[in-house]
Amino acid sequence: MSSQILKVVSVINKNNQRIQLLQRKKRLLKALMTNLIRKQRNLCLLQENKTVERRVWTSVENSSYWENDVPNFCEKKFKNTFRVSRSTFDFLVDKLQNIAKMDTLLRPAIPLAKRIAIALYALGSSAEYRTIGSLFGVGRTTVGELVLVVSQEIVVKLGSCFLNAYPPSHEKIEEIVSGFEQMGFPQCYGAVDGSHIEQSLHQNQRIVDA
Repeated sequence: MSSQILKVVSVINKNNQRIQLLQRKKRLLKALMTNLIRKQRNLCLLQENKTVERRVWTSVENSSYWENDVPNFCEKKFKNTFRVSRSTFDFLVDKLQNIAKMDTLLRPAIPLAKRIAIALYALGSSAEYRTIGSLFGVGRTTVGELVLVVSQEIVVKLGSCFLNAYPPSHEKIEEIVSGFEQMGFPQCYGAVDGSHIEQSLHQNQRIVDA
């Protein structure tokens, strides 16, 4: 009987030793995991505070047209190119400050004056956006976006000052229609564009001034 009791006690002691060993291993593993998490957190903080040199993720077009050529334009050439005088252009730059962008770590932003110039060039020219983008050193999509952004900002900022004549009054409409009718265009209110078509007439069809 006593030998059986000793065996039971021995088994219990061995089980207790195993439990204690497992508990020690569990505490050690928990300490290791805590230390690993702390090191990982410190590494993340270090990476956030460190400036990482990133590669450019977009292709950059090179062009010196706006930076080198446009500043040398005379007043007449500048107006023919952008359809506004330099003073009007400077006025737009001053009034459209809300569409200016800030530089980022990836690339510098397009200057405000250049953004407006690209939009004006596109609005006053029949050239494709791809051609305008190559001229100014930007992408085709950027040209389209700038046309929309600049146009919307002009309407918001300057619409109440310069577009207050529309819609015109009934009397003004009648005056405009009457003017077109006197030129031989009845029931006409406006002209979108004009074309000069050269024709060769026979001798007997030509109009001779008296």
